[in-house]
Amino acid sequence: MPAPESDARYRPTPQSVELLCERLRHMGVSLSESAARRLLEAVLAIEGARLEAHARGALEASLEAIRRAADDALNCLHGLPPDTPRRDYQLSFPQPEPPAAVSGPRRKIAAPRPPARPAVEPELPDVEAGDSEDEGPRPVFRRRRGR
Repeated sequence: MPAPESDARYRPTPQSVELLCERLRHMGVSLSESAARRLLEAVLAIEGARLEAHARGALEASLEAIRRAADDALNCLHGLPPDTPRRDYQLSFPQPEPPAAVSGPRRKIAAPRPPARPAVEPELPDVEAGDSEDEGPRPVFRRRRGR
């Protein structure tokens, strides 16, 4: 791996060197100012390329948006329709996938049939006030727990 110290494009500021020395001192590590500067230069040489690529991508996206806006403005001034359909917002979810192909004909499901009613309703015995002893125990209805 090449030595990151050779790339001197990224120079830490005196404030960042002082901050690094102070934080390390709080952790119990003593480091000279020149050693802290070399450490920060090495870190910046490694991380600088990644940060530069990220900034370059954002800059290119901004320039492309400006170019498209300028083209649309020129087309509008000349009375021409815009090249692409304009969307005032960006979608934050992926585009829907096309539906899957059906492999065969679909089956039709019949509607549920109503339950059959008995032809004759059973007759209930006549209950008089004094016949309650013959009935037996009454049913008990319980509520569900957990509500």
